[in-house]
Amino acid sequence: MSLTVALKAKPIAYSAIAFAEFVNASGLGHIATKFEDVNLIDNADKASSVAVDLNGNNKVYGSENVVNSFLEKFPDLFLGKNEKSSVQTWIELAAALAPSHNFMEVSNLLAQLDDHLIMRTLFVGYSLTIADMAVWGALKANNMAAGAVRTGQYHNLARWYRYMDTQKPFAVTLENFTKSVNSSKKQKSSGPNYEIGLPDAIDGKVVTRFPPEPSGYLHIGHAKAALLNEYFAKKYHGKLIVRFDDTNPSKENAEFQDSILEDIALLGIKPDVITYTSDYMDKIHDLCIEMIKSGHAYADDTEVEQMRAERNEGIPSRYRERPVEESLAVFSEMDKGSDLGLKNCIRAKISYENPNKALRDPVIYRCNLLPHHRTGTKYKAYPTYDFACPIVDSTEGVTHALRTTEYRDRNPMYQWMLKAMNLRKVHVWEFSRMNFVRTLLSKRKLTALVDHGLVWGWDDPRFPTVRGVRRRGMTIEALQQYIISQGPSKNILTLDWTSFWATNKKIVDPNAPRHTAIAEEGLVKATLTNGPEALYTKDRLKHKKNPNLGSRDVVYSRDILIEQADASALNKDEEFTLMDWGNAYVREITHDVSGKVTALKLELHLEGDFKKTEKKVTWLADTGDKVLADLVDFDYLITKDKLEEEDDYKNFLTPKTEFHTSVYADNAVKDLKKGDIVQIERKGYFIVDSPFDGKGISFFNIPDGKTVNRYGTKN
Repeated sequence: MSLTVALKAKPIAYSAIAFAEFVNASGLGHIATKFEDVNLIDNADKASSVAVDLNGNNKVYGSENVVNSFLEKFPDLFLGKNEKSSVQTWIELAAALAPSHNFMEVSNLLAQLDDHLIMRTLFVGYSLTIADMAVWGALKANNMAAGAVRTGQYHNLARWYRYMDTQKPFAVTLENFTKSVNSSKKQKSSGPNYEIGLPDAIDGKVVTRFPPEPSGYLHIGHAKAALLNEYFAKKYHGKLIVRFDDTNPSKENAEFQDSILEDIALLGIKPDVITYTSDYMDKIHDLCIEMIKSGHAYADDTEVEQMRAERNEGIPSRYRERPVEESLAVFSEMDKGSDLGLKNCIRAKISYENPNKALRDPVIYRCNLLPHHRTGTKYKAYPTYDFACPIVDSTEGVTHALRTTEYRDRNPMYQWMLKAMNLRKVHVWEFSRMNFVRTLLSKRKLTALVDHGLVWGWDDPRFPTVRGVRRRGMTIEALQQYIISQGPSKNILTLDWTSFWATNKKIVDPNAPRHTAIAEEGLVKATLTNGPEALYTKDRLKHKKNPNLGSRDVVYSRDILIEQADASALNKDEEFTLMDWGNAYVREITHDVSGKVTALKLELHLEGDFKKTEKKVTWLADTGDKVLADLVDFDYLITKDKLEEEDDYKNFLTPKTEFHTSVYADNAVKDLKKGDIVQIERKGYFIVDSPFDGKGISFFNIPDGKTVNRYGTKN
């Protein structure tokens, strides 16, 4: 018997993988699971995200068909002993939940699941059934649903979900799936190819430039452009220019300029020279006059909407054949910022009907009376980027202009400008921009989120800015490695955040001190009947594999605290492991009327073998000086993987993206500083955002790349 799962399928068939692991653990059979790095196992069958072959010669495709095949083959194992008719209800609900992206539909389905679990541990009966596996798999496969469960609104469902994750078939499922994803990535990744053959690249003569506009903070897309330009400048022992394209006073200010320079320095980029387009305003102005005189440009006062419509329809402007003297006179009025000047712009006379609409007489100069952050009110008219960029590139000696593929339609305009003004040739090389699932990189849209108070600012940990991902816990070393690993490819891809954060984990893990924290809600006091009569401390390494990080004091006592989820999973007389102490037996479990565990009596069994216990539990001594901590996790800002051109991003904003968990942490966290990165045992990696202030400490969760299609949503 075998199960085949498509790694790139949406949704992922998590349930089917769990079914196979459950069969294997039962001893009733063995199902070999293999993963294929494809969207569909059979391209002719849209349902073929998963396939099962139970008899060796007949594959069954599709999640629902696979479920039915398992039911037929192992009815007693999967249906449970009681309430068999109920199982199908939850299978059908899970099938509806897994692929849904409708927020209201998902909310209604989650409410049904939560209500059913009010007085139940499992969905059907008193043992795991295929119903639990189907619902668990649906939640794993649906980003929106998983994030909603974590908000705390669906308390019963969240309790059940955490419990499922502790059960062996489900834990093994996630482990195997993650290994397969990582293995697939390793096989595909033989390293980026930087041997792209830059034309006319002469050693010692190559000059590249990174031209940010000081109208926002640097995001990771800009970081790629900056690092690639630096890479080729170094490779050919040439020069890197960082040039601020500062020709739009409406958007730009010194704050953005300074922040970009700081972020560039943090990335380890050292430009040979920093320049400003505004330093070339007089030259650009003179070249515009030459363009008008040579018949390559004209003044136009057509209204914006009409001009847009004419360009779209291929209709020439009524001013296209305007006499040179008139256009020069109008340009002079634009320089003064007069009423006549303000109504006009200067357009390049390229073509009014070219199939490439970017070439349909684009605007190259327009008025702006706002003070410039460097030149004040000296200028009243400013060049557009498409006009200024080729001029300054050629003037500064740039040999190779690296541009993202989004400029592809405008590259012919770049070359036309150089030719029309008889300027030195500059080679243009395209590379793909970095797009990420469920992420906005548009500066205009990011600015809107900031202006409307939907995020905390440009360094919000949910933002794809360099400052945002750094605040979330991305190290500069990992950011550099990841961007360079993408290479200068022209292939346009929408990347998953998992590999981004997995790169970071490799840097973080060896140097992250280990700490302990216990969720405050539902905290359970456990008494060790044969525990120490008095408190005592032991010196423990902060990281067992890195003694250089030093040690911290761990307090041991008769009374300890453990989490409700761990306490609920324990059974009477079960042996389990108290991490960094030893084994213990559960002797008594006390519940309240709602079924929550309120107290435990344990018996230490330090002679026990921790390798033989299934459950490993974190704990803290019940002392009066516990440290209150806030663990903050985040979800994506938008709900759709990739926004289409016609999509309004405001319709896809995630309703809730910030999640807080109050915990008690060990005393050693009091010594942590802002920006310190730690691992909290069994909870993940965290960065200190607000150090201990006498009352508490705040940590931000750092994604570790284990969860597929997630940015901070661990489920």
